[in-house]
Amino acid sequence: MRKCLLVFGLLSTFFIHAQTKKPVVEKELAAEPYTVLDSHPQKNLIVASVGNGDNMRFALLEYVSRKNITPFIFERSFSFNSSDYVPVKVNSKWGVMNTKGQITIPCIYSDLGSLTIDDAVYYIVKKDSRYGVINARNESIVPFLYDYISKGRYSDFLLEIGKGGKIGVMNLVTRKMVIPFIYDRMEVLSANLVKVEKNNRYSMVDMSGAQAFSNWYTYLQINFQNAYAVAQLNGKRGVLSLTGKEIIPFEYEVLQDAIAPETYFIGAKDGKYGLFGPNGGVVLPARYDMVEAAGFNMVKVTNNNKTGMVTTQGAPVLAMEYDEIVNKGNYFLLKKNNRYGFIGRTGNLILPVEYDALEQMITGENYNISYLLATRDGKKAIVDAATGKPLFDFIYDDLIGVSSYIEDPEVFGNAIIAVKNGRYGMIEMNGNILVPFVYDDLQYLNSFLVIAGKDGKYGIVDVYNKNIVLPLEYQFVNFNNNTITAYKNSYEKYRVSGNKITKMAN
Repeated sequence: MRKCLLVFGLLSTFFIHAQTKKPVVEKELAAEPYTVLDSHPQKNLIVASVGNGDNMRFALLEYVSRKNITPFIFERSFSFNSSDYVPVKVNSKWGVMNTKGQITIPCIYSDLGSLTIDDAVYYIVKKDSRYGVINARNESIVPFLYDYISKGRYSDFLLEIGKGGKIGVMNLVTRKMVIPFIYDRMEVLSANLVKVEKNNRYSMVDMSGAQAFSNWYTYLQINFQNAYAVAQLNGKRGVLSLTGKEIIPFEYEVLQDAIAPETYFIGAKDGKYGLFGPNGGVVLPARYDMVEAAGFNMVKVTNNNKTGMVTTQGAPVLAMEYDEIVNKGNYFLLKKNNRYGFIGRTGNLILPVEYDALEQMITGENYNISYLLATRDGKKAIVDAATGKPLFDFIYDDLIGVSSYIEDPEVFGNAIIAVKNGRYGMIEMNGNILVPFVYDDLQYLNSFLVIAGKDGKYGIVDVYNKNIVLPLEYQFVNFNNNTITAYKNSYEKYRVSGNKITKMAN
C-alpha cells in the first residue's frame, strides 16, 4: 500500500510540473510574398518587406529558415551592415532594435539620429517637441530642453544646439557650452572655425567661443578653401584672410570674387571698376565703367560703351572697340557695328568680325559646338569652330535643322535641308549634294527619308539613294508615330522602317 501511495505521489508531482512548464513557441514562417532587401548570412539575418507605398512594412527574418524574428510592423527599412543596433520606426515613433529583434530603446521618439564617441553610441532624440541626447541604455545624457540638436559637421562630440531662437555649440563629452546661446545663425566651416550671425551682423569665432575676426560685418562671404573672406564694414567692402588680416582695404562700394581657375577680385570705387590679384595687388586701377568676369582667365573691360578684354593678370587681349563680347563655351562671340566674329579661349582670332550672324550649331543628340552656322552677305554656310574655315561656299539662302517645337533650337545631322535660289535640296556637312535643288519644299521624315513637295504635289524621297519611294502625286503627306498618312483621292497609310515604306490595309 505504501508503494502504491509513493508511486501515485511521484506521478502527481510529475503531472503538476508538466502543467506548469512554459510551452515552446515555434517561430512562424514569414508571410508570403515578401521581398528580400538586405541579407546578413554571417548574422543569420534578412531584412524583408511586404506591401508597397505608404503601406510597406519591414521585418527581420532568419537567413536560413526564413522564419520571422519580428513581425512586419516597422515603417522604415533598416540594415545591420555597420552595427548590431539599428533605428526602427513603429506607429510613427523611433526606437532602436538589435539583431535578435529586441527593442533596446523603446519606440517613443519622434526623431532619432545616432553618433559615436570613443566607440560609445549616443542618440539625438526628439520627444514632446524638445530635443535631448540619450545613451544606448536609454539614459538621458543631455536633457530635453532644446529646440533642436544636430551632430557637428566635423566632430561627433561638438553638437549644434538651438534654444529660444539662439544657437550655440555644446561639447557632449564635458556637457559644456563651448559657444554660448547668443547667435541667431551659425555655419560651421571647419573643425575650429564657425561663421556666426547676431543682430544682422556677421563674424567668425573658433570652437572655444573666441572671436576670430576683430569686427562685426554687415556682409561676410567666406571662401574657406581659398582662405579669404569678402566683407563689408561701414558701407565699404574689402577682403580679409581667415586670420583676420586685411588683403584689400575697406574702401570699395562693390567688391566680388571670381575663380577662373585662380582667384581674383573685381572692385568699384567712386563708380569706377578695377581688378585685383589673389593677394590683393592692383592688376587694373579703378578707372573703367565696368569690369566683368569673362571665363577662361579672361576679364571684360568697358569704357564709353565699348568693350575689350584682358587676362586676369592684366595682359591685353582685345582693344576696347567691341559692342559686345559673349562667352559661348569654347570661344568668345564678338559683335561690332552689327557684325560678328569670334576668338578662341586663349584670345586667338579665328573669325574676323564680318558676319551677319554666327550661331552655335547643334549636331547629333548632344550640344556639340564644333561647328557654327554662319551668315555672310545674306548667305549661309557651316564654319569649323576650331579653324574658322567654312566647310563650303556661302551660297545657300537657308540651312534647316530639326526642332521638336518652335522654341527648341535646331539640331543638324549629316544630311541637311538647304535652300538655294528659292529651291530646296539636301547637302552633307561637307557640302556634297545629296538631293538636287529641284523641290519647292522638303521636310525631314527620318534619317533616310524626306517629304518632298513640287508643283503643289507631295511624295517621299530616299535621301542617299536619290530615288522617289512615294510618287509626288499626293495633296499632302503626313508622318506621325512611325506611320505615313498620304491623301490623293483617298487616304493611304504606310509603315516606315529605315528607308523602306510598306502600305498598310485601310
